[in-house]
Amino acid sequence: MKSLRLPHFRLRVRTVLRAVAAVALLLSAWDTGRRWIHYRHLAEYHTAYERDCLNTGQDCEVSYAGLLERSRHAADVGDIAGARAYVVNAADMGQMVELQHRYSVYHAGLKSKYHRAASWPWLRVEPDPPQPN
Repeated sequence: MKSLRLPHFRLRVRTVLRAVAAVALLLSAWDTGRRWIHYRHLAEYHTAYERDCLNTGQDCEVSYAGLLERSRHAADVGDIAGARAYVVNAADMGQMVELQHRYSVYHAGLKSKYHRAASWPWLRVEPDPPQPN
C-alpha cells in the first residue's frame, strides 16, 4: 500500500499578512455597521423627543393662553384672589413653554448630529452637550 501524502503547505509572511488584512477589513466593516445602526437609533430617539417637546410646548401655550383669559375674566367679575392665582399658574406655564422650546432645540441639534454620524459612521462624533435646564 502506498501511503497518502498530505499536501505541502508553506506558511509565508505574505500569506499571513493577507490573512491579517482580510480579518482587519472584516472587523472594520462589522464595527462600522454597528456604529451606523447605533447612530440611526439615536437619531430616531432624538427625532421622537423633539416632536414630543414641540407637542408639549404647543399644549402648554394653549394652557398659558387659557389661564391668562381666565385671569382676565376673574378680574372682570371682581375675583382678585382668583385672578392672582391664574396669573401665578400662567407664569409657571410660561416657564414650561420656554423649557419645552429649549428641549426641542436641544433634541433637534442632536437629531441632525446623529443623522450626520449615521451617514459617515467612520468619523469621530463629539460628545453631547449638556441638557438645558
